[in-house]
Amino acid sequence: MNIVKKFGWMSFALVLGGLCAFSTSAGAVGITAVPTAWKLQSYGGNPVLWYTGSSCASGQLQPDASWSPDQMKLLWATIMTAKASQLPVNINYTISGSNCTITDFSLDAQ
Repeated sequence: MNIVKKFGWMSFALVLGGLCAFSTSAGAVGITAVPTAWKLQSYGGNPVLWYTGSSCASGQLQPDASWSPDQMKLLWATIMTAKASQLPVNINYTISGSNCTITDFSLDAQ
């Protein structure tokens, strides 16, 4: 049976995105992707990423609560730049219970 026909393109894309995840160190996970389809949302100045293809619920990733406002703005600017220029971003995150917390990120200049 064709998986794409059975589950649809969106499910296939999410599974494929999850397969792109890589381990960076004990307890940490990372993804590299062009964030075209990611949703970037702000909750009181704290950016949250959705549909990233991460193994977290709805692909949600959020920065550590201890980050400074400048770090939050830099994450926002990096994701928006990657969206506009179609460049991949690298995001490392930790999983603790139902929380997926970004530990670091970068723009892949290819």
